[in-house]
Amino acid sequence: MFRPEHQPKIDRALLRTINLSVGLIVGIEFGLEWLLGRGTPMAWGPTVYWWAFVLGFAATELAVFDVELSGEQTTFTLAEIPLVLGLFLFNPLAVVVTRLVGTLLVLVLHTRQMPRKMLLNLASSGAECVVAFVIFDQLAGDAHITNPRSWLAALVAILAADATSLLVVEAAMAFHGASMRFSPLVAAALITALTNTSVALTALLLLEVSPLALLPLVIVMAILIAAWHGYSALAARLDSMSLLYDFTRLVAGSQRSSEFVAALLSRLRELLAADFVVVHLLDRDGAQTGASETWVDASNHQLAAAPGDLRHRLMVHAGSISPHARSNSIERYRALAADLGRPDGMAAVLYSSDEPFGVLMVDSHRVDLGPFDGADARLFDTLSRHAASTLDNANLIDRLHHENRQRLHEARHDPLTGLPNRADFNRRFADFLDAAAAGAGPLGVGLIDLDKFKHVNDTYGHHVGDLLLTAVAERWRIGLEAEVFVARLGGDEFALLIPVHNSPDELLALGIQIEQMARQPFSLDGHVIEVGASIGLSYFPDHGRDPVSLLRSADQAMYRAKHLSNAVHVEVAGRDRRTPVEVLR
Repeated sequence: MFRPEHQPKIDRALLRTINLSVGLIVGIEFGLEWLLGRGTPMAWGPTVYWWAFVLGFAATELAVFDVELSGEQTTFTLAEIPLVLGLFLFNPLAVVVTRLVGTLLVLVLHTRQMPRKMLLNLASSGAECVVAFVIFDQLAGDAHITNPRSWLAALVAILAADATSLLVVEAAMAFHGASMRFSPLVAAALITALTNTSVALTALLLLEVSPLALLPLVIVMAILIAAWHGYSALAARLDSMSLLYDFTRLVAGSQRSSEFVAALLSRLRELLAADFVVVHLLDRDGAQTGASETWVDASNHQLAAAPGDLRHRLMVHAGSISPHARSNSIERYRALAADLGRPDGMAAVLYSSDEPFGVLMVDSHRVDLGPFDGADARLFDTLSRHAASTLDNANLIDRLHHENRQRLHEARHDPLTGLPNRADFNRRFADFLDAAAAGAGPLGVGLIDLDKFKHVNDTYGHHVGDLLLTAVAERWRIGLEAEVFVARLGGDEFALLIPVHNSPDELLALGIQIEQMARQPFSLDGHVIEVGASIGLSYFPDHGRDPVSLLRSADQAMYRAKHLSNAVHVEVAGRDRRTPVEVLR
């Protein structure tokens, strides 16, 4: 998310975008020279035309329409109308200049685009004009406005200009690691070209009759544009409400913070059309916890960690703004985003009881969208407040789950060795027996008593005795198969539950392995200590079918192994229990 200042990184996407802009500018120059060589008049027209075209291009750039095609939102303008008029009434150089001036006014005063996007848009607009004039010059010839040949030439010229714009946008998005679906854009371009060309040709034909004949057309167009903007605003509000409802419903069902963060980032990316969405959280002591980074930026850069002074930065911004204050100003959210390395994004402090506990940030690298505006700020304000409240509740649930798991673990595990305790052994014993009775296979049960443990306590102290118990448990935990269940019953007594796949011989071999692991010397607190283990093993179903019988058999086997100085003893049903039948050292 944040790139350290001492590791500068070349923005290859920026360099490629600038190169594309320069290439378009060179293409414009060559195109104008070619038109001049063809004898196309390059002198300026009347002054009134110059200002009229500047205002026309600026006004049509502002007349933006959003249309949904094939499930995607597509934006188009009326900029082709003054371009078609220019093909018939003006010269190429004048049209290029007036379009650039009109577009520049919109980008600077209204859209406020970044310099690199502005340069690309201006170069693309100029290239569209040159392409349209070249195509129109080749197809129309000397045809008059009343000649259908000129109509067809104008339509093809506008289609070529729109194709140029699409290719430029596709190239720029590819530089930033994004892509777009061409089918809805091509459909929108065809509709736009046909509509705008028809309107412009109608205006030219009316102009041939009388300039006043344009008045009814202008009135009709103004009414249609106003109606469309009213409909679009209503549709946008309904769409935002629908998405906000989906967002609220989705995150309300996410009880864990990890579930909520995933839903939050996904919905924010959709609602704000952002290519970058990230949330960073702080723990209660102010240290940064693991950050959830679901999305990367459009260039697919790997995201680094947040700065170590993230809490300090949040406190600075939180101190200057009340957590309860609502704001529609984009600058409020842009200031924190800029401080965190995203000057074109929006970032909001997340509060819990008026204390900051994290930051939510969005950013966009999509070249087909302008910067975030006031409407985005209002939506972001609502979403960030809702996110903070829900995430705070989710964190509380996480802490309760963690504390519950901790208490459950402590209730079932020995605090010294970390092995399961007697209560957990009894619970798991029942599960193992049920599985064995259901056909999972025989089950081995073992009891272990460490030899010479009392001598260790008396000689070296209980501290070393505790170290010995911990070391033995760790050796068994690491050295035995995961399916072997080892528990500490108390003191130096341990218990085993062993799924047996073949025969009692497998149980014997495992018992020998366990005894040999315990017999290896231990280096504890500067002392080398050697102990052994007396192990008694019983076998389900031969030695019993319930916990009491199996443990009694294993206990008798361990007792005889200890008193006969043997390491491992397996009790065999039906034999004289006072005489060991099978003893292994």
